[in-house]
Amino acid sequence: MKRLACFVVCFAGLAGLVPAARAYPCAPKTIAPRPTETPDAEADRIRKAGGVLKSNYVPPGQSERHGHAEVVIAAPQEIVERHVRAFGQWKDLVPDKFKTSRIVGKEGDDTDVYMQIQIMKGFITLWEIMRFSPTKTVVPGTSAIEGKYLKGNLKDSHALFVMRKVDDRTTVLKVDILISLAIAAPQEIIDEELRDYAGDAVRGLREKAEAAAKAEGRQ
Repeated sequence: MKRLACFVVCFAGLAGLVPAARAYPCAPKTIAPRPTETPDAEADRIRKAGGVLKSNYVPPGQSERHGHAEVVIAAPQEIVERHVRAFGQWKDLVPDKFKTSRIVGKEGDDTDVYMQIQIMKGFITLWEIMRFSPTKTVVPGTSAIEGKYLKGNLKDSHALFVMRKVDDRTTVLKVDILISLAIAAPQEIIDEELRDYAGDAVRGLREKAEAAAKAEGRQ
């Protein structure tokens, strides 16, 4: 209800029904940076917190707040990466939010992906094309896949998937997601939408990767 109220005030402001300077009292949530953790300690922290952690922050090198989520997956890093890169199947990860996702081009080693996504419980449909990099090794045992905004009806977007090997059958997946609208909106509502997207994404990827690992006898 609070989310809807914030959106109503936001769109009323855009329509000139209320003064633009009258901001809705929505305070953004923040997270504090953590010291470097070992893979085992990181996995234990996420498990003790309930299996999925969600938050908001500004990632290094970025200027806007992202939705952030972390999950432990009972599958090898290779299988997790395979499902992150299955761009054409992303619509199956979060079917109530993704209307479609498909590969529309290649540029060298990069992959261009067209997506339609829904916000406000399907009230608004957004579209974009993002360019995803090949998988890069951050440090031994940790890899990353990054997507950057090319075009669409958004102001900007960004996605970063980081996979960290815990052992041969366990991986920590972290996701940062930005969907920046071309219209002003209360930061608290943006934060909540982005947290939900990040959380739903890691849950969907966990389900797909663990099912594949079980089928391949690698759990």
